[in-house]
Amino acid sequence: MRRASVCTNYRDPDNQEIVKVSNEDVLAKIVEIKLDPDLSNHYRLICFVLCLQGYYINHKKVYRLMNEQQLLQEPRKLTGRNFVKFRRVGTERAT
Repeated sequence: MRRASVCTNYRDPDNQEIVKVSNEDVLAKIVEIKLDPDLSNHYRLICFVLCLQGYYINHKKVYRLMNEQQLLQEPRKLTGRNFVKFRRVGTERAT
């Protein structure tokens, strides 16, 4: 099993050069994204925003980083379904 990486590739928009940034810098960017009320809290959407900003990162790493810092939102509670309790079957005869 591979160990978790400690850096992330980032394409600098000024000179289009790829540099390695530390995970702490990525976490600071994630916290900055989460503070914006217009953006969602979901880790996959945060990953998409990071990719748009020039980071080469996938959703699994974003989930891991957010989980280590307890930045994940609480999972939604699913409500139960209402099933039919007393079903009356009507017989119809085709003539």
